[in-house]
Amino acid sequence: MWLAALPATALQEAVGHVELDPVFNVANGSWQWRTYWYDDDLNPRTDPVDTLCFPGPDSAPAEYGVRNTRPADPNWDFLGMAPEEPVWIFSSGSYSSVGFAATQTELSGNLAITLHSVTGPAGGVFSMFSGSAPVIQMQTIDGISGADVFQKPENHSHVNWAFSRKGLWIVRLKAQGLLASSGAATPVSQPASLVFAIGDQARWKAANFNLAELSATEISGDAADPDGDGWNNLMEYALGGDPKSSSILRAEDGQPLAPRLLAPVASGLPWRLSYYRKVVADEAALEYEVESSPTLNAASWTTETGVEQVLSSSGAWEQVGIPLAGPQAGCFFRLKISTP
Repeated sequence: MWLAALPATALQEAVGHVELDPVFNVANGSWQWRTYWYDDDLNPRTDPVDTLCFPGPDSAPAEYGVRNTRPADPNWDFLGMAPEEPVWIFSSGSYSSVGFAATQTELSGNLAITLHSVTGPAGGVFSMFSGSAPVIQMQTIDGISGADVFQKPENHSHVNWAFSRKGLWIVRLKAQGLLASSGAATPVSQPASLVFAIGDQARWKAANFNLAELSATEISGDAADPDGDGWNNLMEYALGGDPKSSSILRAEDGQPLAPRLLAPVASGLPWRLSYYRKVVADEAALEYEVESSPTLNAASWTTETGVEQVLSSSGAWEQVGIPLAGPQAGCFFRLKISTP
């Protein structure tokens, strides 16, 4: 399906120390979720939370990443993975640290932050906790209930946001407080959506799609083709395309997006199939597989087993060529791309 007139905006990465600030408007009874943080140029920023994403590099905390290892103690079972398995945690020392600002003076006592819903990788578990001997505020390993609440004190507060799978997560929270003037409870806020982008592919999605688009798999899912150019989002990511432009060229350098056949450079040498491959440090690589078929029959495709040769390298990209064992004429080739 071709989807026309996609919004041009995407999400801004908020890094460093970010404070969430749910603010209640006493005059009209409405809530607004905003943020305080500093951008790369150290400019103070105040942005609505639904215009931002919180990036998490898939690397160890020593490299400013959020990938940790689950302790063996059964007190950590709520995280949703076996001991010694990876878990991705946004803590106060992370590349993107997400805390809560001090509560506005018009409210008093604890601010109840409740979990409304979570969208993330299939089978994944989200949790919020504090401390090294974990005090659990929210956990989805047993579903979502009224027990999933963070009683935020009036002062500035830090929490840990934990995810059992890397990928793109949307955590939706609500807020409710008590009026300082009367002690009466405020209305509950509408859900505020917090986007956590863990790993390079999730960060790429957040850099190309806004919140509404990220919530719609028919636009931002791996198999979606929102610009209608025949290249789905996984292929655009893996080869360097732009998911919102029907260009046949790579966004970074203007080179052809499609793999190319390279003629032998000397007599007796094989033909090669050349393509661009994304390389991300400290992350499991995408899987690129070249196949050949003499007929295009579904059962006739076989994997080319030649050794890849790096033809050029620049930043996060390599151009590679794989020698082809298939016949030089009357043969079809294709490039398969899959996530690990």
